[in-house]
Amino acid sequence: MKILQKIFVSISIVFFVSTINCHNITQKTSNLNVLIEQAKETQKRIIEQLKNINVGINVIDPGIKGIETINRLLKTRANGNAAMITDYARATIVVKEFYEIYSCLESLKKSFHVISIDDHYSYPFPGMYRDINIVIEDPLNGHIGEIQINTEAMTSFKDKHGHHLFDETRKIQAREKLENRQLTEEENQRLTELTKESKEGHNAAFAASHIGTRIGIYGICINENKVLMVKTQSGSLTIYNFPGGGSENYESFIDTLHRECIEELGCDATIGNLLFTNNRLYKHPDFPNNNFHLYYNITLNNLFDPSIQDAQWFDLNNLPTESMLEIDKAIIPTLMLNFKH
Repeated sequence: MKILQKIFVSISIVFFVSTINCHNITQKTSNLNVLIEQAKETQKRIIEQLKNINVGINVIDPGIKGIETINRLLKTRANGNAAMITDYARATIVVKEFYEIYSCLESLKKSFHVISIDDHYSYPFPGMYRDINIVIEDPLNGHIGEIQINTEAMTSFKDKHGHHLFDETRKIQAREKLENRQLTEEENQRLTELTKESKEGHNAAFAASHIGTRIGIYGICINENKVLMVKTQSGSLTIYNFPGGGSENYESFIDTLHRECIEELGCDATIGNLLFTNNRLYKHPDFPNNNFHLYYNITLNNLFDPSIQDAQWFDLNNLPTESMLEIDKAIIPTLMLNFKH
């Protein structure tokens, strides 16, 4: 079995990550002039609130979306309905390191009326752009706006190169609908080139967002008050932990978990929502890097063979805590609270 680098230090606070995915959100009016006036008001309130709660290292205020971009979106993505656009008012919070993103998210959930959260670190865009996108509602005028959370390195690449790559990609893709034709071989080739350049740049930016920190992605599989755990070697320690392992910079967190389940359990899994993260970094005594864990709900697609795979089910009341790393033990109270019947 693959030897995993894990972490071993003091207990932490655990964030129970209640992500909200609502993909049919619309503005309350389709009158573009009204929406633009509302957006101006909401934009000011978003920026003021973000500065008041003092999260991240920078708050980016791009102003409301420009009319040229709005008109293009109305033609290509919104079917002419201005109510379909939810980011007239928008802002970005920049954090230094990746592990700060989810604590920042928790702060925003307490300060805004959040109606949707899209985690693009779990599910990146095709060009591997990642962020956390939050859709909020302004309680004063009912206008819908968006706030993104991202790292300094990812934001820097996006501003210098990513916007150009994204805009050129969208413009080429839009021709198919606007001109009612299939894309040419040259256009498809250019899309391939743009995607490759985007992936390379965004993956490098992600790597720069967690230098010296190993990001571990793990699955919580529970059946009838029992949780699945894997026996593995962690440096000089023999431990039980949850199925999973370290994420590579070129893959999504979901892809990491699929890969690790196949490696450790001999079967794939259906990946559900992000359940927990830890709120700070940990250090394993045998390894130089810091460590940060994210835990997802998973369901096995097939039965694993316990005679071949070094894994077993443990009752939630009788977990092998003496053989667990402290970072994994930290989620036990939250696990019991939310899953024990």
